[in-house]
Amino acid sequence: MGIYNYFKKQIEDNYTDIVEKSPAKKAVERIMNFKCIGIIRKREMFFNIILPFFLADDSFSKYHSFLLKLFEVHPPLDVNSKIKRFYTKVSSMTNGEKVEISNVKEYFGAMKYVEG
Repeated sequence: MGIYNYFKKQIEDNYTDIVEKSPAKKAVERIMNFKCIGIIRKREMFFNIILPFFLADDSFSKYHSFLLKLFEVHPPLDVNSKIKRFYTKVSSMTNGEKVEISNVKEYFGAMKYVEG
């Protein structure tokens, strides 16, 4: 089984109509259920590589809404240097008012914001 077929099957097997924050996190963990790397790196791989690849695959359109929902409700990934820059930049613009990133979609938006 090639890598495409492996992840295709994982997504199909973990498909659900109901996606909320906690189930989204569990679904990503089940989709990325393989050994040798940690869960943090697996989540990064899923949202940076696997999800965009399958969203671009028109033959997989039956699952596009599921994948987009995962993107919209999954908790944000771990803080990195770009996210730290985002918080610093936004904090200075909001007089120190705390800004929260609540999901992966906002996380990637924040990263894009600091990239300019």
